[in-house]
Amino acid sequence: MPREDTQFKPGQSGNPAGRPKKDFCIPDILRKISDEDGNKDMTKLEAVLRVAYQKAAQGDLRAIQFIAERLEGKPHQSTSVKAEVVQESPLKGFSTDELRTMAGLDPKPSDT
Repeated sequence: MPREDTQFKPGQSGNPAGRPKKDFCIPDILRKISDEDGNKDMTKLEAVLRVAYQKAAQGDLRAIQFIAERLEGKPHQSTSVKAEVVQESPLKGFSTDELRTMAGLDPKPSDT
C-alpha cells in the first residue's frame, strides 16, 4: 500500500494539467483546409496539405488516396496462409503422463 503522503488528496486530480495537446494532426489540418476558403498565413505543413487537397480536387488519384488514408485510415488487407503438415510429430500418440515421464517430470503434478 502506498504511503499516505504520496496518495492523491480527496478532490485533487491525478493529472491537473490534463492531456497534452497535439502539435500536428494531419486529419484536423485537412478538415480545416476543406472547410475554409481564402489564403492566410500558414505553416509549411499546411501549405503542403493544401496542395495535396487541391490536387485531389482536380482528380489526382495519388492525392485522393493520400487524403483518404489520413482521414479514414488505410483499408485492412487480410492475408491467408496455407500450410501442409510434412511430417507428423514423433510425440503423437503419447499421453500427457507419458510425455511428462519422458521429460523427467512427475506424471501427475500436485496441486500446491
